[in-house]
Amino acid sequence: MAKAGENAERSGSAEIIPFPIRPKHRRLDAQDRMVALHWAESAGRAHAARVAICEEPDPDIGDFVLVYEDGRPWASWGVSREGARFVVWGASGPDMIGRFASMREALDAIPEHSRPERGACAS
Repeated sequence: MAKAGENAERSGSAEIIPFPIRPKHRRLDAQDRMVALHWAESAGRAHAARVAICEEPDPDIGDFVLVYEDGRPWASWGVSREGARFVVWGASGPDMIGRFASMREALDAIPEHSRPERGACAS
């Protein structure tokens, strides 16, 4: 025979159905990568920045582009993807410039001293 408390627990219980959280898309596609490489290659050679495309297997981090200024060994800025937007952030701290609709807009938002000089073939 069941106790009164046990019956009350069974009749008042419910099954909890977990809904998976849909992760944000954080991967860079081929076009994003080409835009980043072209942005760096279209620079004049005097003060060129370089970019490194980093692939992170952790889906919470995702892929990102690091922008290195004028031969420095550390990155100054990063660009990552959050869904359909691109986020520009300072690599040395919590600085964030903003969210942008395209990789090109994100890279162009990096402050002038960090950007490569544009060559004649730049668009």
